[in-house]
Amino acid sequence: MYYASKQMFKRLFFYSAAAFICSIFIAVILLDTNYVDIRVQEEKPILEGIYSVINKQAQEGPISDDVLNYWSGQFGYELDVLTAEQAKALEVDLTQLSSEGSVIELVSGWTQDRVTAYYQHGEQILMMSKMHVDKQAYLLYWQSLLVTILTVLALFVYCYVHMHKKYIKRLLKAYEAYGHGKLSLRVPTEMPAPYSVLASHFNTMAEKIESLLEEHQHMLNGISHDLKTPLARLRFALDMTRSCNSAEEYRETIQFMDEDLDALDELLDDWFLYVGLNAARREPKIQTCRLDSIVNKVVSRSVPAYSQINALAHIVPDIEVNADKKLLSRAIENLVNNACKFASSTIRVTTRSSDGHVCIDVEDDGAGIPEDKRAAVLKPFLRLDSSRNVPGIGLGLSIVASILNSHNGKLEICDSPLGGAKITLMLPIDTKLAKAKSKKVVS
Repeated sequence: MYYASKQMFKRLFFYSAAAFICSIFIAVILLDTNYVDIRVQEEKPILEGIYSVINKQAQEGPISDDVLNYWSGQFGYELDVLTAEQAKALEVDLTQLSSEGSVIELVSGWTQDRVTAYYQHGEQILMMSKMHVDKQAYLLYWQSLLVTILTVLALFVYCYVHMHKKYIKRLLKAYEAYGHGKLSLRVPTEMPAPYSVLASHFNTMAEKIESLLEEHQHMLNGISHDLKTPLARLRFALDMTRSCNSAEEYRETIQFMDEDLDALDELLDDWFLYVGLNAARREPKIQTCRLDSIVNKVVSRSVPAYSQINALAHIVPDIEVNADKKLLSRAIENLVNNACKFASSTIRVTTRSSDGHVCIDVEDDGAGIPEDKRAAVLKPFLRLDSSRNVPGIGLGLSIVASILNSHNGKLEICDSPLGGAKITLMLPIDTKLAKAKSKKVVS
């Protein structure tokens, strides 16, 4: 944004400089042309009167030097007689001189004007010239020049502001429409900077807000749906306690209620963790962890809960990774529990290093995940049809994906040689972010 603003002010400076220079040229061209015409019309009667006096005294004969010297002193003009060749050398328009009998030229300078007139007198050409200094005329000239420059600059400013006003109105209309609930609205970015940057940022913000709102609605629907099942079972168990005929039946009913409460507790824990990872954007507490220790601990704690599952572990020792130990343990635990739920009899957990990443592969021999559903299973509360009868609320992989996002990691899903799904958790071995956070935690 700073770069775009800098570019805008740079363009404004160059445009203003160009407009100022153009205004000077326009003013000079317009005013000089008019000024010269006006000055010529003012001098013409005077020059014709002088020529009439000189012509009368010369009695329409050749003009002598004595006459020139006399009248030069009287009128203040430099008088001289030229031949046709001399006039041609001075680039006098002889055709105009021959047809009209006179040529009057004015050369305007910065502080004075030079008026030169040529009159055809028989075979002679009378040249009269004089330097004029008219302070009033020059004051008027400079005033007119200033007014013209300011007018051109004002026109430029108006056009420039009008152009930017158009883009600002476009953005304001988009903001107002978005504020009135048109969440799918996006602003075209075909605009000059910084408006293109503002439009791009608005579109990014709108997409994130729309995504968050959709996710929020999806989560509300999922929570309401998944709360109904344990609550219905609790109500049913509570009604059952009223018809218990023995202490044993009562204890069994209480045990069922306790299991439903555990399911509710798990649901709320997962929901709060997911919300904390995505809404609050909690920064992970990065530290250097031994991966083999974390994986072995998770496997030894999670697999025994599934008595029919055989766990194969290929853990490479001494692999270290920069991560939040608690969140990483939760991500691996979710993957292992997920594999145990869908496996027929076997799961396999493998750690390895590959292409600058630490990888944790969790595989099972279950039904697998269809390729067209692999992106969908990462969404919260979304469960495949094949998993409807499996315990859980559909937040496991969503939590894993959120944890990896906070660690600049990746999650890959593919087919496993065991026959089911293979989910790979990938974390960068060493990044500037991880290093900075690790040093911060250590200090």
